[in-house]
Amino acid sequence: MVRAVEPDATDAWIAKVRAELAQADQLAAISHAGTWSGSLFPAVALVKGVGGPAEAAGGAVLSGPDGEAAHKALEALGLDGATWLTLSRPSADTDPVLAATRLHHQLLAVDPDIVVALDDVAAQDLAAAFGIRSLPFGVATAKAGMTLLAVDGLEASLDDEDRKRAVWSQFRGLVRAPLRQESGKGARRRPSDSALF
Repeated sequence: MVRAVEPDATDAWIAKVRAELAQADQLAAISHAGTWSGSLFPAVALVKGVGGPAEAAGGAVLSGPDGEAAHKALEALGLDGATWLTLSRPSADTDPVLAATRLHHQLLAVDPDIVVALDDVAAQDLAAAFGIRSLPFGVATAKAGMTLLAVDGLEASLDDEDRKRAVWSQFRGLVRAPLRQESGKGARRRPSDSALF
């Protein structure tokens, strides 16, 4: 489900982004394999706080039902483009300050148009990464040329219809957010429906 279509990029540019991502992991003393995946030139970055059942079973980041739901929500909002996925805290004992530092460097390296934090831990890390006091759920914020949005527990909402509707409403905060027009990464809106993920 990961959209990893790369634009016409030189091998040198791809190597540069990969090196910056590796450096971000080193800064945070993180050496866990499989803590990020997807396009190195994303329109949208999806940030999950800590791994869930799919990741614990050895799957890639957001390889479970929550990843499918996140992509379905983006499609329902009419947002096209490649995605990049990361765990902000690859293990339960990851230091929050180091997690935020790593996430900041990661996002500067891949430079998405939109960043969506998919749970409270990811929201805290994303806010800290950009020096924001907090990211209210469902309220898009512009920072560093990116649109930041947090939703309250995508994975936890999948088995609770009321919570699922609340998270869907929070995703819709992207509808009111301006998008960078010059990026060319594909985060553009097309006609959409109102289906829940």
